[in-house]
Amino acid sequence: MKRAAFSRRLDAVLGLARVNLPLGRGRICAAYKQNGSVNSATFASQICAARAVKSAVNLSSNSRARSVKYDASLNPREISQKTGLSAKIATNLAPNLTANLARKFCSPVFVVFVICAFAASLRAEPRPTQDDFNACFEKNLPAMVNVAGNGGIAIAPNLIAVPKGEIPVKNYVKFDPYLGLYLVASDVKLEPMKMSDDNATKKSDWVSVTRDLNVTVYGHVKSQAQALGELDVLTFDVNGTGAVLSPCCKLRGIAVGGDKFVPSRYLRHFAAYKDVYYGDVGAVFEEKDGKLYVKSVDPLGRGAALMVGDEILSVNGEKFESLRELNERILFAKKGERLKFEIKRGDEVLKFGVAVSDDAAKKEQKAPTKADKKAVSSDAKPQSIPQSSDAESVQKLYGITFDEKLTVKSVDASSGAAKFGVRVGDKLIQVGQKAVSSRKEALSLLAKSGGQNLLFRRNGFDFFYNAR
Repeated sequence: MKRAAFSRRLDAVLGLARVNLPLGRGRICAAYKQNGSVNSATFASQICAARAVKSAVNLSSNSRARSVKYDASLNPREISQKTGLSAKIATNLAPNLTANLARKFCSPVFVVFVICAFAASLRAEPRPTQDDFNACFEKNLPAMVNVAGNGGIAIAPNLIAVPKGEIPVKNYVKFDPYLGLYLVASDVKLEPMKMSDDNATKKSDWVSVTRDLNVTVYGHVKSQAQALGELDVLTFDVNGTGAVLSPCCKLRGIAVGGDKFVPSRYLRHFAAYKDVYYGDVGAVFEEKDGKLYVKSVDPLGRGAALMVGDEILSVNGEKFESLRELNERILFAKKGERLKFEIKRGDEVLKFGVAVSDDAAKKEQKAPTKADKKAVSSDAKPQSIPQSSDAESVQKLYGITFDEKLTVKSVDASSGAAKFGVRVGDKLIQVGQKAVSSRKEALSLLAKSGGQNLLFRRNGFDFFYNAR
C-alpha cells in the first residue's frame, strides 16, 4: 500500500511537470515574494523541480529497461510485441512492472538523488522567454524617449540619458565623455525606469536588450568596470543602443553599442549633478595579490598625503575586496566629503583625512598674487576671438599648440596655461562640454569662445584648466 501511495504521489508530481504553463509576462524575478504569497518565479521553480524529478524518473526507467528489456512506460500491447508474451499475460504484467519500478524508487540512493535534483532546481533561475522580454519592453515604453532622432531613456522625472550617436544633440544639460552620455532636461514629467542595484545582482542573472517587439538579444554580464572611463561588458553584442533590462523589468544599464553598457550605479551618479563630477583624491590605485595599493599620485600636487606604494587598509572604516569597490567609493563621494584613509606605509599604519576634490575645485586656478592681478584682470575681459579656426591665431590666444593627436606641443611661458601647470605632452580631451577627437574639431571649438574649461589627461590623470 505504501508503495502504491508513493507511486500515486509521484504520478501527481509528474502530472504537474507535464502541464505547459507560461512563465512569462515579465514576472520571473529570482527569490521574489510579495505580501507573503509566492509569485510566478517560485511557481516556476516548482515546475522546474518537477521536471527534474521527471528526468530522474526517466533515467532510472531507462536503466531498468536495459536490464529487463522493457519498462513500465510500455503498454500491454508493446510488452507483448517486445517479449512475445500473450496479450493476456502482458496485461497482467504491466501493473507489476509499475510496482517494481516504484519499489526501485524507494531505495535510499534514489531518494537522495531526487532530493539533490529538487534542491538544485530550486536554486536554478528559470530562463526568461520572449514573452518576458516583450512584457518588460512594453512596461518600460513610457520611459523611452526620442531626443532629436536619438533614443533616450528617462532616468529621473525630468532627466533623460541619451547615448552619443551619429545625430548630434544640441540642447543638453551636460555631456559626460567618460560614459558617452548626454543629460537632457525634459519640459514634461516623465516615467523613469526603476533601476536595479548592481551590487546586489549576480553575473549569472539574465539581462536583455529589446529594440523592437520579438527582436531581443540577451545573456549575462561578463565583467564590471574597474575604473572611470571603463564600461561594464555583456556576454553578447547589441546592435545599437537601448535599455539593458533584468527579468524583473528593472534598468540594469544603457547599452552604448557592441558589448558595452553604462551600468545603473553610474547612471544614478550621472543624474545627481548638472556638471560632470566625480570624486577625486589625487591618486590612482591598483590591485596586486589581493591587496590595494597607491599606483601613482596627481602630477599637479593633489593627493600629497598619499604616496606610491601605500597599501589601502580601509576608507571611512570600510574595507574593500576589489579595485572597483575602492574606486567607486571615491568616484561617487559627495562634493566636499572628507574621507578617512587607513594605510600601511612600510611597517607603519597611518590614519589621515583626505578631502575629495570636485571638478569645480579642480577647474579653478589658485588666487592670483598682487603681481598677477593686472594680468588676470586683463584676461578676464572679453577678448577678440578669431572668426576662423586658423591654428596660429587660436593657439596664440590660449598659449598652447597641439599636434594632430591633440597632444600639447608647446606652452607659452607667459600664458595662463603655463602658470596653471599645463605641460608639453598633456593631451586635450574635452573643450567646454564637448569631447574632441581631432585637431580640426578642437580648433573650431576653441575659436568660438575665449573662456572655456579644457580637460587634459596626463599619465592616467584627468584635470581641468579654466582658460580665461
